[in-house]
Amino acid sequence: MDTKEFKNVTILLPAMDETYSLSRTVEIITDTCKKEDLAEIIIIVCDRTEEKTLKTAKNIIEQYGRRDKRGDRSCERLPCRDDVE
Repeated sequence: MDTKEFKNVTILLPAMDETYSLSRTVEIITDTCKKEDLAEIIIIVCDRTEEKTLKTAKNIIEQYGRRDKRGDRSCERLPCRDDVE
């Protein structure tokens, strides 16, 4: 049986009404995971996600940066509802 070598992981974080816990979860993940083991953290939002949670997600992106698949940190747009300022 051919096995593949572990490269990295993507972590999905669904968020509807989290603020502190969302920020703290990302902080724990980034503090405990090796950088090369973490491909990305994706925060999943929906139409029922509260505004304060969307703002928290945007703050997380501003704090940690956003990377495309090449590792470019220049992308700053929050990929969710356009009404977040």
